[in-house]
Amino acid sequence: MTEKGIFFAGPDHHAVEGLLSAAGLPVEDIHLCSMDHFIGYRTPSGTLSGVAGLQLFGTVGLVRSLAVASTLRQQGIGQQLLKQIEQHAVAQGVRQLYLLTTTAKPFFLRHGYQEADRAQAPLPIGQTPEFSGLCPATASFMHKSL
Repeated sequence: MTEKGIFFAGPDHHAVEGLLSAAGLPVEDIHLCSMDHFIGYRTPSGTLSGVAGLQLFGTVGLVRSLAVASTLRQQGIGQQLLKQIEQHAVAQGVRQLYLLTTTAKPFFLRHGYQEADRAQAPLPIGQTPEFSGLCPATASFMHKSL
């Protein structure tokens, strides 16, 4: 909880898609994701203004769709979303997290992620639409052990 809003689980697909589209993130496969593994941030007015998601593959997970509305960036919301999605991953038995980013590499480096070789991606991660085509080959592939 922050002074400006609340964090909650399970935002609806439509609201998530709108926020991701506004942030320039892929939405083509968002309908395949369970919102049970997404964390949202809502302002007091009720607007979904931050989101982070997780796709589970046994002991590995793909952090995806971390976005904060442009008007609320630099306030620690993204950091809190990442922290909560990592805690959720641990609770689900995930030991290794992966992600792809074209714009937020410094943010993830500050939070313990390291660059990884795409050729070494676990098979289920490599087969996701995000990895295999939605994110460009130039996207940074990153990893963190939990």
